[in-house]
Amino acid sequence: MKHTITYEAEEKQDETVSAFLMLVLEFASEIGLFGWLERLVKVKMKQVRYGLVNKAQTVIASLVMGCANTKAINETLGDEIAAANYLGMERFPDQSQINRYLTRFSTANVDELGEVHAQLFMRQSQARRAAGLIVVDIDQCGLVANGQTYEFKSKGYFPRKRGEEGYQLAAAFVGAYDETVQLYLDPGNRSCHHRLPALLRETDRLLAADNPGVTLIRRLDAGYDSRANRQWLANLPGYFLLKSAQPDLARQLAQTIPLQDWWPVMEGVHGTELPPKDGLRRLLYALYQPDGHVEYSLLSTNLPVADFGVIRCFGFYNERQTIEAFFATSRQVYNIQNLRSRQFNAIYAFLRFVFLTHNLIHWTQHARFAQSDLEQVTTQQLVLKVARVRAPVSWDGRWHLFVLETSRWATFLLDALKPRAIQLELPFARLHKT
Repeated sequence: MKHTITYEAEEKQDETVSAFLMLVLEFASEIGLFGWLERLVKVKMKQVRYGLVNKAQTVIASLVMGCANTKAINETLGDEIAAANYLGMERFPDQSQINRYLTRFSTANVDELGEVHAQLFMRQSQARRAAGLIVVDIDQCGLVANGQTYEFKSKGYFPRKRGEEGYQLAAAFVGAYDETVQLYLDPGNRSCHHRLPALLRETDRLLAADNPGVTLIRRLDAGYDSRANRQWLANLPGYFLLKSAQPDLARQLAQTIPLQDWWPVMEGVHGTELPPKDGLRRLLYALYQPDGHVEYSLLSTNLPVADFGVIRCFGFYNERQTIEAFFATSRQVYNIQNLRSRQFNAIYAFLRFVFLTHNLIHWTQHARFAQSDLEQVTTQQLVLKVARVRAPVSWDGRWHLFVLETSRWATFLLDALKPRAIQLELPFARLHKT
């Protein structure tokens, strides 16, 4: 017989728990995440009080609850007794055990965790269930590592932080569904070109290889531009849109365009289409700045002219801000700039947990909050607002979580859930009594 969690509006308090955390953990159990972690991720370390999957669950719970670093685990998850009980633990492991867990990750373990991400993605991704064009943004994000003992750190390009050392996080992201597809971590001096082949292969494997209803559009910034990359992208199934890395070339080309060939795109922007080169379309834009000077931008693409003209391509390229917004969210909500360790594989593993947990949060949102006020709220609001809603817990052979209308976020959560009984896939008992 399956147990149930029932979300209700009346008050019977033994202890409290984050209702959102319980919801995410319950959904993770339902889709088999913890089973995949237990089967695939074989970190070599002694297991006494807590198993490997318990420590993975703790990292995930800490991200759902917005812990800024591993030290915050003690305080934040220390209050989540009911959530720990649901997972078969009396309490969550403390920060020292999580630190040791992450530092035991080998390169093979990092890859194993990546395969857990891939398996869940292929089974749960909303993008995979869609038909037609799916836009995948590919970009790189610098992570500064201040300190002499960070493993494999090196100097590289870090915007507005010249001369710093650290790492480069390369990622593929589907902005329309807020889903992370794949990530790689490298020393700071690695060019974004280094991981492009792997990102393209993984994007095709996870989204399109066995999914004939999907056509990919790969959208990339100027850092990835080269003649070889343009030809490679053109030879892949689907489409691409790539910004040129040569602003001087764009300026030179603009001098050859008659005034009547420029079309208004939006306020302060004019555009034109140049003759194709190497079989690819070339779109040139003039961007008029407030101080009077003009900047020029060149895009290369194989998108069809009929659907993606000069005006649409300009706006379409600028929509790649979704991946930049995801990187910003990763810093503000998941605190990826706090690297959790000075060992490279530990940092890499933590970032894989971030990508996995991000998808888990949004799949939970889609599954549990459909047609409610919480369906469209941001990641930041889910983690920093909704996850703070405390729910009194009662236990009588079933769990009862009583969501009280103490704030507008609590009201939104209650309205989204009631009158709902959640069926649990794993049996559990109350291990801790107040």
